[in-house]
Amino acid sequence: RGTFPRAVCAGAMAYARAHGFAVALHAPYPPTEAALPALVEAIAAHRATVVLGVGELAADVAFARQLRLRGVRAAVLGVVAAAVTPFRQALGGMAEGFVGPSQWEAGARYQPDIGPTGAQFVARFRERFGQPPDYPAAQAYAAGLIAQACVERAGTLGDAALRAAAAALELTTFYGAFRLAPATGAQAGHQLLVVQWQEGAKRIVWPPALAEAPLRLPVAS
Repeated sequence: RGTFPRAVCAGAMAYARAHGFAVALHAPYPPTEAALPALVEAIAAHRATVVLGVGELAADVAFARQLRLRGVRAAVLGVVAAAVTPFRQALGGMAEGFVGPSQWEAGARYQPDIGPTGAQFVARFRERFGQPPDYPAAQAYAAGLIAQACVERAGTLGDAALRAAAAALELTTFYGAFRLAPATGAQAGHQLLVVQWQEGAKRIVWPPALAEAPLRLPVAS
């Protein structure tokens, strides 16, 4: 019900329609988990090929659990939270087959122009926190690298100079490419990944150049 889920839904529906998919059902998560079965029943009745969900971690986990308990069969079952390790920890075997979007994975071995390699970042993170990093941690660290690069190029902390430095910046960190679109200032260099839980492990399945495994369809049930 927040701005992020609404934006994700709008983008997904626009993309689906542009590529020949009919949007069979668009509905918000209910306010309580107890009301989720009714939504899942509606989804099952539509026999959709693709089922996608987006919300907070707990809501995505609850939604995914109900899809499994109801035995909803679709070629693709995906939620945004599927890309983080707590999703698997909460669902166990029920997470198998779920797909999700990830901003970064350790398996994506970019060659950085600045900062550590992905392997070095993972090793340092494990040493510091005792667990492997998910993409939000990598995203935060990479933001620091980009900010540092902008300060070094601008030679000042002034907003206008930093913004100009960012506009001219084009490089790669362990997180991937960085480049801003001139017309909008939107991130145009970074490439989103798609992951799928396969045999208890999170695997990159898209894009093909970075894939660790092929996408398995239909998803396991």
